[in-house]
Amino acid sequence: MTAGRMPLDLTSLEPHGEGRGVPTGREDDGGNAGAGAAGPLTVIGHLSVAAGNSLGRRPALAVTIETAPDAACDHQVVGALLSTLGSDLEDEFRMARVTGSPAPLPRAFAGIMVALLAQGSDLAARVHALPPAGRPRWLVLIENGVALRAEAVLGLAVELLRCAIAGQVADQPVERWLEAHCGTASDRFGRLERAATVRAVEARGHVWRGGPRGPVGVIGEGRRAVRLRHTVTMRTMYPGAILGERKDRTVQRLARAGLPVARQVRVADAAAARAAAAEIGFPVVVKPLDRSNARGVTIGLTTPEDVSAAYAAASAYSPDIAVEAQLPGLAYRLLTIDGRFVAAVVSTPGRLVGDGRRSLRELVDEANRIPRRQRPRPIQRPIAWTPEIIEHLARHGLEPDGVPAAGSVVSLHWSEQGRHGGSILGVDGPIHPDNRMAACQAADLVGIDVCGIDMVLPDIARSWRETGGGICEVNRSPGLRYHMVADGAETPVLGRYLDHLLDCPCPCPFGPSGADGPGGPRTIPILVFVGGGEMEAPALAAAARLERHGLAPGLATASRYMAAGLPLVDPGRNQAGRVRRLVDDPAIGAVVVVVEPAALLAQGFGHERADLAILADRPGALAERAAAVLAGIGAARASLAMAADGIVIDRIAVAHQGGNHGDVRWTDGGY
Repeated sequence: MTAGRMPLDLTSLEPHGEGRGVPTGREDDGGNAGAGAAGPLTVIGHLSVAAGNSLGRRPALAVTIETAPDAACDHQVVGALLSTLGSDLEDEFRMARVTGSPAPLPRAFAGIMVALLAQGSDLAARVHALPPAGRPRWLVLIENGVALRAEAVLGLAVELLRCAIAGQVADQPVERWLEAHCGTASDRFGRLERAATVRAVEARGHVWRGGPRGPVGVIGEGRRAVRLRHTVTMRTMYPGAILGERKDRTVQRLARAGLPVARQVRVADAAAARAAAAEIGFPVVVKPLDRSNARGVTIGLTTPEDVSAAYAAASAYSPDIAVEAQLPGLAYRLLTIDGRFVAAVVSTPGRLVGDGRRSLRELVDEANRIPRRQRPRPIQRPIAWTPEIIEHLARHGLEPDGVPAAGSVVSLHWSEQGRHGGSILGVDGPIHPDNRMAACQAADLVGIDVCGIDMVLPDIARSWRETGGGICEVNRSPGLRYHMVADGAETPVLGRYLDHLLDCPCPCPFGPSGADGPGGPRTIPILVFVGGGEMEAPALAAAARLERHGLAPGLATASRYMAAGLPLVDPGRNQAGRVRRLVDDPAIGAVVVVVEPAALLAQGFGHERADLAILADRPGALAERAAAVLAGIGAARASLAMAADGIVIDRIAVAHQGGNHGDVRWTDGGY
């Protein structure tokens, strides 16, 4: 957040739900109870503010609250309450960047909002005092998170603050509410990977835009944008993605090519599973054919009874189940990008070595003290006493409070998954060329550009032809978390992935061939004319000039709203929505908009970046404030005369096409 930023134009702020409070969503009150007029904090109204606003680049929520004059709030108590719901929530609350008024109650409310939204993102919030109307009033501005929008958790934040002030614990309805909106602790931990990816994208100067609660993201603008879902990109071929969904079809494809795979038999019931296991030979694996992350998978089965139990467990996840020969060796993940080997990690089940003095619980506490499992924002999932781990120990006559003998090795679970205590290490030693080649060929055969090949090998430094082992799965959307755990949050694998994503030709059907070649920028010229009807003609002239550079313009003025010459459905007074729609359009190569200062100050601009703000020769006070907001998102300032001259616009167009728009500077009174 930029220091010294002006607050929103409060005269234009019209909060939603004036005087109604915010529903808590609790089942025992029909979902209509809120922080009432006699409560410590009442939400008077709220208003969504688009990207490019007085708080910063991200979209935000402006919330008007009213507090009781005698209400007190202890931040330590709030942190303790959040810790009962999840250590990550307490950490994000204590790390929240809240500026503005020092009043404890509204700052605590802002901090809770950030804690619920952050999920690994660095968010800002600010508190402003408003003229009181009987009780103290405040305007609280909170940036939206990468995965959530602030409106979704507003009522939950009010309820948590009420519980903290009253000295109450969060009850089951609140816990269910938290899970419904923010996910479980496991869900929130999994989103840390996305937050790390967004930080890496923004560090390269690109703009990330993501849908609320969805994994789909967009990097860049207009025809230069790339879209992705997890690690599935615009370059991932649809047939390959479909083939990668089914483990049986993948195995058949690889086997026909002569690659090493485990023998696999699809089964329809438990009896067929037992028969298949007897035919294949123990030990075997039972797995669903269309699930990921080891859901429903059981390995190391050595008896028909084990197979029956494993079939029942797999049936809870999918009706399509297979029995598979268990390959000998350790579990490796080999990552390929564009058919080239990038990195490998090895996964091992969680194991503890007894010392004859400490219990398993104490040994787990020690294992959780390694740096990568440390708060805040641990890279590696801390070991938790899940039902699966306790059940696995019980099968071997062990319990959490038992003391294993000195030197004895205790396995917490058969799975290498982090949620079961598994560990991930980078493979720093040699990898035999045959094993690398098998992984790369598998990715090419299936047709996946970013691919995770799971291989089980006795020794990755020796050929599979010599030692046995082979490929057990091909992952069409391999998470990068494995490599973050192995290498740290700044893993070079993330950089290689972004190189592939951002430096490749953009597969867009619009625009001249070769316009978006390797290394090309992911931004387009964005010109903002600040004013009213007097800016219509200059904006049209600027759009025509950009079109002469081969850039199909998106245009939004009082009388025209179109993309690449085609009229669009106009959202009316939603100025920010008009801008957002144009930036998202894959047909356009530039954006030219006329924005009224009051609308920009009240709604936000609609995007996180702009190149140029063009103002009248004698702008008014509102126009100056709007220009200040645009300057905060990177827009240089120009007069109408400079825009009419055309040199400014020409240089911006050339700079974007050449990939160095960030290097444009004022020289001798112009660009």
